[in-house]
Amino acid sequence: MCGSVASCENLTQSLKAALMLVDVRVLDHLVVTGADVSSFAERGLL
Repeated sequence: MCGSVASCENLTQSLKAALMLVDVRVLDHLVVTGADVSSFAERGLL
């Protein structure tokens, strides 16, 4: 689990880079907190 927004962004970018090596494309990363959902794709972070 990510401790902060910056660490979550770094983790997502690291996973995205690793998955590219095996031809897997990350389409989105959703962060769910209570009733709120945040999409990295919608925020332009992917």
